[in-house]
Amino acid sequence: MSRGYQALAVDGSAVLAGMNAAKTVEEFQRYQAIHLRVNEGLDVGSIARITGLAQSTIHNLHSRCRVEGLDAARTKDKGGRYRSYLSVAEEKELLTHAEAEARRGGILEVSKIHRALEEKVGGEVALMTTYRMLHRNGWRKIAPRPRHPKADEAAQEAFKKTGPHSSKRQSKKPQP
Repeated sequence: MSRGYQALAVDGSAVLAGMNAAKTVEEFQRYQAIHLRVNEGLDVGSIARITGLAQSTIHNLHSRCRVEGLDAARTKDKGGRYRSYLSVAEEKELLTHAEAEARRGGILEVSKIHRALEEKVGGEVALMTTYRMLHRNGWRKIAPRPRHPKADEAAQEAFKKTGPHSSKRQSKKPQP
């Protein structure tokens, strides 16, 4: 059997201060739902109509507010690394060994970094995870450029016409 509509032991002025300090609409609505219950004494149906929140959300908010206090009204930031093998600091530490070789001008193979990551994690890791880790830490593929930045195309064309091999070109006609 239900215990009925339980009272919230929250300071009404603190709720108003939270409403004024709210940074997002969602946070304001949550403080407003608590304010309407504590200061105005409204029921859940009325609070839902005023705030636009679902009744279940209001019930959950009030229940959490009884346990946690007014901190329950603060919204948490969305996003983050919820499913990561390593922390950001551990990733940087793993890549410092490869960075030393890269600074010497050596060619780095992703397969070596991938194996090191799998050893650190202690299991199999998808190759794409390694590529994402490299991208997240500012690594990029450096490929040779197609032409030198100081190349003079006119000089190259002139060299093709007057160079040492230009007079030795063989004709494409068969010799009799």
